[in-house]
Amino acid sequence: MDAAPTFVQSAVGLLYAMVNGIIGVYLLFQVRDAISVYVAVSGVSVWARWYIEVLSGIFLSVIWIALLVFAQHVYERDFMHRWLPIRFIYFTCIQLAGLVATVWYIQNVPL
Repeated sequence: MDAAPTFVQSAVGLLYAMVNGIIGVYLLFQVRDAISVYVAVSGVSVWARWYIEVLSGIFLSVIWIALLVFAQHVYERDFMHRWLPIRFIYFTCIQLAGLVATVWYIQNVPL
């Protein structure tokens, strides 16, 4: 059984989670914009667009919070095993790849 993380381990894990959280917020808005672009292109009625945008915002926010809590937990645990920089790089690269993909989609879809 592993010991409880120290204050420094928790603080570093929280700092890394904050960095991923900030990138995640920007990614959340970009994915929401990509969904809005897709809905606008697909020809959905005006009333349904509003509901889709609101529900996608709520759904993506819940996913963002869950992933942020999970990342912070993983960072605290991995600090004791010296895996922290590798996991942080993985999570950050995945977020940045998603960000690049959504920005590319938004810019290249003809309206």
